Amino acid sequence: MPMGLGRYIIKRSVHSLLTFFVILVLIFLLPRMMPGDPLTYYIGGASFTEEDVEKLKNIFGLDKPITTQFWLFLRNTLMGEFGLSYKYYPRAVWDILVDRVPWTLLLMGCAIILQTVVGIFLGIFCAWKRGSKWDISIQTVTLLLYSVPAFWIGMILLFYFSYVLGWFPLFGNVTPGATYTNFFAFAADVARHAILPIITLTCVLLASRVLIMRYTMLEVLEEDYIMTARAKGLSERRVMFSHAARNALLPTVTDVGLTFGIMMGGAVLTETVFSYPGMGRLMFEAVSGRDYPLLQATFFLVAVCVVIANFVVDLIYTRLDPRIRL
Repeated sequence: MPMGLGRYIIKRSVHSLLTFFVILVLIFLLPRMMPGDPLTYYIGGASFTEEDVEKLKNIFGLDKPITTQFWLFLRNTLMGEFGLSYKYYPRAVWDILVDRVPWTLLLMGCAIILQTVVGIFLGIFCAWKRGSKWDISIQTVTLLLYSVPAFWIGMILLFYFSYVLGWFPLFGNVTPGATYTNFFAFAADVARHAILPIITLTCVLLASRVLIMRYTMLEVLEEDYIMTARAKGLSERRVMFSHAARNALLPTVTDVGLTFGIMMGGAVLTETVFSYPGMGRLMFEAVSGRDYPLLQATFFLVAVCVVIANFVVDLIYTRLDPRIRL
């Protein structure tokens, strides 16, 4: 490994660890800064004596000083132990996450791939046809999608394609009570439930992909090496894809690295609209019920994914542009 690359990786690793520690502190503090008592949400309208309330506080660890709660949270989190959920008591938070995480990964993974692939090619196409009707039309449509809230897009898709046309299910991730003869039947049912949420999440950030790629391509096309490639007699298509696109990918790679955290906010609204049992809806339920352990665990997983994604982006940077290692 080159010395410059080694120093760069160590530097980025230390930066990621410091960022991760700050995030852990925020994960602990933010739920406790929200108005409302978790025990009030847990008890609901039931009548509990003061003795019962004190027992609940002891079970959930809410009777300990805030500093003690923080160190316990820090130790348990680093050991992968998130405790018991208040809302789903006595279920362990980890068991709930195992049920929900795969469904959100399915939605977000497909949406990120679609956003990236479609956005890059549309951005290159717009730069190639700059000033044309195609360029203006694509920019207008993507900006319109960008300005519309994710939940509104989801509601329109749900109303028209599920309620009016009946092409897709109205809610859930699988058909309740359905029996499957083979894996392909199960996969087809999952796909029918996931298509509209994936389209909704794809629309959330497609405009940023297209516009970033377009404007970066336009800047790259003014560079001297592009003029040299054209002077050699290379076709415009080859200049666009073989010479300009690679150097224009750096800002797009950064945008992809930041996408996960931004899309999680979209997933909260999207999964709520489609009643999709993923992490987004689980986070909404945790916030609504002041479920500290569940909320801390969901924030923790999102933070880990964002930090790792940004670290991977930094490494990809060194591949696309070796000058960054210096």
